[in-house]
Amino acid sequence: MQVALLVGYLADTRERRALFVGVVLLGEVPCLLTYWVTQYWQLLLLRCLTGISIGGTLSLPFPTAHVHLFPPPVSNRLFDHCSIIALKCRTECDCRWG
Repeated sequence: MQVALLVGYLADTRERRALFVGVVLLGEVPCLLTYWVTQYWQLLLLRCLTGISIGGTLSLPFPTAHVHLFPPPVSNRLFDHCSIIALKCRTECDCRWG
C-alpha cells in the first residue's frame, strides 16, 4: 500500500510512461532472477522486490486512463460519484458482516 502511494505521488510529478517502465522492470527482473536462487534469503529478497513492483504497477494505469479518457470537469465529477458509491458499498458491507 505504501508503494502505491509513493508511485501515485511520483506519477503526478514525473513522466508516467518512464515511471511505469521502471516499476515493471523492478518487478520483472527479480522475477526472472528467481530461477538462479540457491538460498532462501535470496528468494525472499527477490519476491519482495516483485511484490513492491506489483503494488506500484497497480496504481499507475488507472490515473493515466482516467486523465486521458475524460476531460477535467467530467473526470472530477466521475471520480466524486465513484468515491461516494465505493464508500456507500463499503459502509453497507460493514453493517451486514459486522
